[in-house]
Amino acid sequence: FNKNWKRLGVVESIRQALSQPDTHAPCVVSFGDVMFKRYLVREMLEQKGCDLVLAGVRENYIRNHYALRTNVPVTQFDESTNLRVDDVMHGNTHADMSRTAYFSGLMVIENLALVLDVLADIKKKATEDFFRTLLRRGATMGIVYTSTDSIVDVNSAQDMLTASELD
Repeated sequence: FNKNWKRLGVVESIRQALSQPDTHAPCVVSFGDVMFKRYLVREMLEQKGCDLVLAGVRENYIRNHYALRTNVPVTQFDESTNLRVDDVMHGNTHADMSRTAYFSGLMVIENLALVLDVLADIKKKATEDFFRTLLRRGATMGIVYTSTDSIVDVNSAQDMLTASELD
């Protein structure tokens, strides 16, 4: 949808895609170069009471300039359905790494009206600002925590080989 994605960024791409007339919730949003195992979307759709559900990972494999702080410490295979984002921090680390997750590029939007409202008003077009604004507006952001064995950011031929092994 966003032909000027390099200049306008990811958030504008999301806004343009979600603004299509046939878009409805729940809506799965994935960065174009992210491949993932099928079970992740199923687990994300099973989260209840969230406006938005993110696939989160411990490793900062897409080199985000921000980190998500969770409400409780997490493990790689956390089965909790109560795992939530309670802050978006600038930088890649903070004091309590047990409560740190990084956005993987995969999300499920349940509250489309809230997300579209934020996208219409947001001044900065960085993903971290989008998440911060959602939290300031009272959005509940859940996390399905996974390993980088379940999700691949495809940037090379080796990444394509790794992604081909995902089921």
